[in-house]
Amino acid sequence: MGLIQDLQFGARMLRKSPTFTLAAVLALALGVGANTTVFTWLKSVLLEPLPGVTEGRRLVTLSSARGAGGGYSTRYHDYLYYRDHSRLFSGMTAYELTQVNLARGGRPEIALAGIVTSDYFAVLGVRPALGRWFRPEEGQGIGAHPVVVLSHPLWRRRFGGDRGVLGRTVSLDRHPYTVIGVAPPDFLGSYGGIAQELWVPIVQEPELVVGGDKISNGKYPVQITGRLRPGVTIARVQAELDLLSRQLAQAFPDHAGWREVAYPLSQAQRGFTSSLVPAVEVLMAVVLVVLIISCLNVANLLLARALMRRREITIRLAVGADRGRLLRQLLTESLLLAALGEAAGIAVAALAARTLPALLPPLEWPLGFNLEIDWRVLLFSATITAAAVMLFGLAPALQAAGTDASTALKDENAAVTGGRRHASLRDGLVVAQLGLSLTTLVAAGLVGKSLVQSLARRPAFEPHNLLLTSFDLFLGGYDRERGSEFYRELLQRVQALPGVRAASLTDYAPLGLSGGGNVSPVEVPGYLPKPDEDKSFVLDAVGPHYLRTMGIDVMAGRDFDAQDRQGSLPVVIVNEEFAHRFFPGGAALGRHCKVAGIDREVVGVMRNYKYRRLTDDPEPELLVPFQQDYRSQMILVVRTAGEPFGLLPALRRTAAALDPGLASFDTMTGEQRLGSSLFAERLATKLLAAIGLLATLLSAVGLFGVMSYFVGQRPREIGIRMALGARRGQVLRMVLGHGLRLLLGGIAIGVVAAGVVSRLLRSVLYGVSPLDPLVFAGVAAGLAAIALLACYLPARRAAWMDPFAALRHQ
Repeated sequence: MGLIQDLQFGARMLRKSPTFTLAAVLALALGVGANTTVFTWLKSVLLEPLPGVTEGRRLVTLSSARGAGGGYSTRYHDYLYYRDHSRLFSGMTAYELTQVNLARGGRPEIALAGIVTSDYFAVLGVRPALGRWFRPEEGQGIGAHPVVVLSHPLWRRRFGGDRGVLGRTVSLDRHPYTVIGVAPPDFLGSYGGIAQELWVPIVQEPELVVGGDKISNGKYPVQITGRLRPGVTIARVQAELDLLSRQLAQAFPDHAGWREVAYPLSQAQRGFTSSLVPAVEVLMAVVLVVLIISCLNVANLLLARALMRRREITIRLAVGADRGRLLRQLLTESLLLAALGEAAGIAVAALAARTLPALLPPLEWPLGFNLEIDWRVLLFSATITAAAVMLFGLAPALQAAGTDASTALKDENAAVTGGRRHASLRDGLVVAQLGLSLTTLVAAGLVGKSLVQSLARRPAFEPHNLLLTSFDLFLGGYDRERGSEFYRELLQRVQALPGVRAASLTDYAPLGLSGGGNVSPVEVPGYLPKPDEDKSFVLDAVGPHYLRTMGIDVMAGRDFDAQDRQGSLPVVIVNEEFAHRFFPGGAALGRHCKVAGIDREVVGVMRNYKYRRLTDDPEPELLVPFQQDYRSQMILVVRTAGEPFGLLPALRRTAAALDPGLASFDTMTGEQRLGSSLFAERLATKLLAAIGLLATLLSAVGLFGVMSYFVGQRPREIGIRMALGARRGQVLRMVLGHGLRLLLGGIAIGVVAAGVVSRLLRSVLYGVSPLDPLVFAGVAAGLAAIALLACYLPARRAAWMDPFAALRHQ
């Protein structure tokens, strides 16, 4: 009964002070919401990288390495050896990814497939939502048992959730496969945050992987995950793997120096997870700043509220109120406030938990993360909220409950204002908030300016009005002869489309998200490389008129044309960097170099262009005609007269007219390709800006609250001043002056802290000084404008106060 009364009284007191309640709940909601959102991602990326598995803590990933490091795929015959000779695993599975051309009525599509051993689902501890998993015999016999398990999203999207899908046939790379099962909704595979859409037995590798049939000789690279027996530690597993690795090295000399390393599943970062881990770790550090600001904000508000209620509490003590009962009442109010902040924070987190994917560039494959706010996230956020409020609410409550009634009633001014010491504490908390806000905003400003500087650099090709879309003819069952003819006919038809200025092909377009590319060994007659000099350089296979289509200048010689085909003179185009490095005076035309063992004549020199990243220095690059160096997977590059995506339907119809069963994929514009190369910088800028603005908002709320209480505590003083002739402007300046002193203190602390933090960003800044004066001045001016607005509203209320009403205030 007492608790109910405390809650009812606490609710009435919070309603009685709407400004305080709203400010405190808003501060808690933003701080807790930000931390809950990031903890949800932390849970998905690190704590629960494989949703849907059973007892994930007993799963470990194996990775080949030289020395103590790791990170390389293991060959299939190595997996078989470890699986057959290890005694510490209850099961061990191997898997890899490949893309397949999926067709079953309607338009074909490219799907991401997991090629797995038959015990894959059993080792992971996943139960089917429909049908069954692979049987042991379906993992034996190369090319035998063409069966497939569908992911739950693919089953819903492509088959309408039809439970009669079992036993039906789908086409994968034009080979028939029988559907035997459907995975549960929360299981999307085991490859680092990349959602797989179907799974086939690993013995299907020759049918579905370019250059396949490596399973038969055991050289197929695979990822390995094992389930530990109960009570087995990582240390015991590593000792056993070291022994097995030495045994393999004795049987196979090429294994010398290699070892297998075991990682807990949470530390085995693969696929897209590996690129998200640094961002999530940085986010956890940054949102702690927001949490600190939120706590400082709540502390300030609770302290001010306790001082404002000191007279009320003193009177209650004077008339006989029990101190323990009073302390319980005050703590109940704090817990009620925490509950409101928790509810608001969860609402913010529910809206924000899925915001990070919206900040990512266009991705080829869907993400496979579980971003639901589960009980662990709720417990985390509730703990943060309760700890913050109780930590900063307990001290004022104890102070208020311990007040000496007779002393407090004699000193009315102390009872109301709380004394200079408490005012200084409140002011110090606001100054700290402003300093932290400025530090975060300066970091965002420096990274943002660096991004602008990077975008200002010309990539030396024209990204505007450019459309790129990929094809993989291996998935359509094409050999070299048929594939070359398909690409030749595709180019001819695309070039004839209205709105197409030029079209060509390449096996790698510059500035991709992965920052990868193709390299090949190159030898230049007469050039003696240094012992440690790299002898492999960037090499791409491209179609006719590639340089014209991309907008890359030809500095000497010519572009490729239709005459550069198989059987004609082997030719190559080099860039300026290659020409100046390997040929005297850069005179490369007519010279020869051996590329991947084939002697080629240099027929053109192209301008250096940005290949991997906009901030990279030029590196030697070479181009060869794709008809002389055939690749099954190529990117169609189209220069359009208008908006690039407006031409996409016509391109798809053209490709479908040649082969209706072949799907294109990874379609994007040149601007998107350019933007993806700065993915990390864009993401960092957006996140830091969002965190900085959030911190600024919290600081403004705290400053507004402090200034409101500053005015609310001094109505009699203001009334007396105005009664003695003080004008409204003077009162306004008095209040604003106090706020300005807090602002200048916060800026001073923030500038010093930002100067230290900015030096830590030196390695990620391009063309920007860590102490850039424009960034520091701009951020300080923006923060000052927001802070002065937060001060002006209470100051205006004070200036327009009725002096007679103020004099009657008690």
